[in-house]
Amino acid sequence: MRHASVPLSQHPPTVFSEWNTVPVTKFAISMPRETMKRVDRAAKRLGMTRSRYIAVVLDGVARNERDTAISRKVDEVLAQIGEQDLSSVALFRRARRDEGTEW
Repeated sequence: MRHASVPLSQHPPTVFSEWNTVPVTKFAISMPRETMKRVDRAAKRLGMTRSRYIAVVLDGVARNERDTAISRKVDEVLAQIGEQDLSSVALFRRARRDEGTEW
């Protein structure tokens, strides 16, 4: 089976490093200078580039929002369960993992 070659110009932007290749999306944002100075200081302290630091922070925020939405939905479903299933609800709530989702 032969694969058609795709011109490099049609591939998404990619970040290359020693250990991996990661597809990326570039975008521009505006923010106050003081905020950017704090971002730059934090990135430097952690030994990251500005871009990597912002990507890590935004990924954490997005994951937290997703986890919160899932927990909220689970709580809504559990709240609809009848009285006879309260023991199951208690088991589910004990099994729910909140650890590591707080800021």
